[in-house]
Amino acid sequence: MKNSKILLDTNIIIHRETNKILNPEIGKLFNWLDKIQAQKYIHPITIEEINKLKNKNKKETFQVKLDAYNELVTQEKLNPDVEQMSEKTDHSPNDRND
Repeated sequence: MKNSKILLDTNIIIHRETNKILNPEIGKLFNWLDKIQAQKYIHPITIEEINKLKNKNKKETFQVKLDAYNELVTQEKLNPDVEQMSEKTDHSPNDRND
């Protein structure tokens, strides 16, 4: 599994990089990912979400921490079937981002 690429959800990043321990299991996840030498990726939406933080100090701190991750480069649009399902089930911007 060496050189695996792992896309991390925004909530995982927030739990990992916050100053408080919110979920100790996240530390175990990162330990396991480090052991298999996985490349950790974040989606551009994660960066957008962090940039929406109101607290300037918190936002700047998160932005520095995000440099530790690779950013996923996306060029393709969503498959039309996925778009159609999203329109039916996603009720908020957060739902759509997830």
